[in-house]
Amino acid sequence: MKPWLYPSLVFLAMVAWGVLHSWLAAVSTKRTVRTVFGAGIDRYYRLLFVVVALLTLVPILAMVIFLPSRVLWAIPRPYVFLTRVIQLASVAAILWTVSQTDAQAFLGLRQVREPDAPHETRLVTTGL
Repeated sequence: MKPWLYPSLVFLAMVAWGVLHSWLAAVSTKRTVRTVFGAGIDRYYRLLFVVVALLTLVPILAMVIFLPSRVLWAIPRPYVFLTRVIQLASVAAILWTVSQTDAQAFLGLRQVREPDAPHETRLVTTGL
């Protein structure tokens, strides 16, 4: 099999995932869903969005893990430690960012549990 085929499949799957993700996040899609299912769907939309995003990402991650691959390059010994530090710093930055926002509202859990709670629409511009 051609060596470029599997990376191309993963790339195309990621592009399809990105298109689906963007389409589901579009205001027009939300408006259509509201028209079809009624205003009551609003409290569940964010949670459904997150669930669909995760469920459609799992097969792509499985492709990365299970499809045949080969090493394209290896980072030399002194620099591999630097890349690990950058990766750990990135994970710390993600955790810090999530701690500065309402993670439950971001995931859609707060909207499901507290449907009558005031909905915050301001963009957070402070912090990381």
